[in-house]
Amino acid sequence: MGQPSLRYWCYLLYSTINSKFLSISTRLFHRTSRGTAQGGVISPLLSNVVLNELDWWISNQWETFEPQRANSIGFRQYARKYTKLKDGYIVRYADDFKIMCRTYQGAKRFYYATVDFLKSRLGLEVNEQKSNVVNLKKNASDFLGFKLKIVKQNKARHGYVAKTSMSDKAISKTKRILKNRIKEIQHEPTADTVKRFNITLVGIQNYYRYATTICKDLTEVNYTLLKSIKPRLKKNATIVKFSETSVQFRRKTKGIRPSTKTFSVQGAPLLPITGVHRKNPQNFSQTICNYTIEGRNKVHKGLKAIPRDVLTQVMNTYSKSRSIAYNDNRISTYIAQYGRCYVTGEPVGVDRIHCHHVVPRDKGGSDKYSNLIIIDTYIHRLIHITNIDKIAMYLRYFNLNKKQMDKLNSLRKTSGNEPITT
Repeated sequence: MGQPSLRYWCYLLYSTINSKFLSISTRLFHRTSRGTAQGGVISPLLSNVVLNELDWWISNQWETFEPQRANSIGFRQYARKYTKLKDGYIVRYADDFKIMCRTYQGAKRFYYATVDFLKSRLGLEVNEQKSNVVNLKKNASDFLGFKLKIVKQNKARHGYVAKTSMSDKAISKTKRILKNRIKEIQHEPTADTVKRFNITLVGIQNYYRYATTICKDLTEVNYTLLKSIKPRLKKNATIVKFSETSVQFRRKTKGIRPSTKTFSVQGAPLLPITGVHRKNPQNFSQTICNYTIEGRNKVHKGLKAIPRDVLTQVMNTYSKSRSIAYNDNRISTYIAQYGRCYVTGEPVGVDRIHCHHVVPRDKGGSDKYSNLIIIDTYIHRLIHITNIDKIAMYLRYFNLNKKQMDKLNSLRKTSGNEPITT
């Protein structure tokens, strides 16, 4: 797999920096005279380019430091007490980073050394209001929307564990975003606006589910929004019990009692805000990298999850002419198949996804999960077409093996067509 050339990266940077923005007042696109568009990829990309030197400098202070006598037993213990090496580890995302140290004195040394390095080496100024030294045993620190603190626990390996929760800013932002979604449902009470609310809520739950107090934090959000949901939706929504919703809907949330009540608009229920369980974060492997053969092989070998942007596009492709069960089961089937075609086993692009009824609806087939499969659009044509020339054309395109042909012929039989013989 080849890597993009320097010319390509320069073109990408130029295109991003010179990108236009849409003015809400004039409904026209304008060029920016300074700065970059918010939410684009240019900011984290440039941060990684500029701060890569900072990463290695901090790493060489302790983690990857190699002494002259690299095989000396007990060098780390000796270095902590009798050398000026700074014991710390960096965790960085774009331009936001934390340096974890063992002691307060070590943290202060690292703080002043890092400020000096950024200013003298990289020419960057540090925001004094956002940069400080925090003792996590006494005070909490915010990072990427999470509030981090260390609490004592006797059963823990080192006597302490991390207590993480949504930051105060994240809770306020979540309340504001979900309240705006509720207002959209009030002004346009349709299944589409309910769907946008549910998608937004699922995104919030999936991001913050690694917090140890996620249920408590979302309970606070839910309590605040109830004051807004009830008066805004009382005219256009009905109240249903959670047990009365579809099985597919109940699979999307966790920890909700059957007797719990929720609002439903045009047959589309709203997901409960507190319906999430905490998930343990998985450690990131340092060997995963897009720029080495070993790193790319590890990515592709363990790649099963569907990229978030692809899944979002699939979820937003909502068929108004189909039932709610069909649209829900279509997404569930796509996830269960890891975005791959049922016949070929190859990943299917968003523009070529087709949700196929194994037993056609005109022959008694339903929109149940067990009757739906995800296939390539052209495979779907092979299931239904009877023209010999067109069949031969599509077969040359896919070059199916015997096992794949058996799957295809099985689907043709259930659709009422003759199997293909080669």
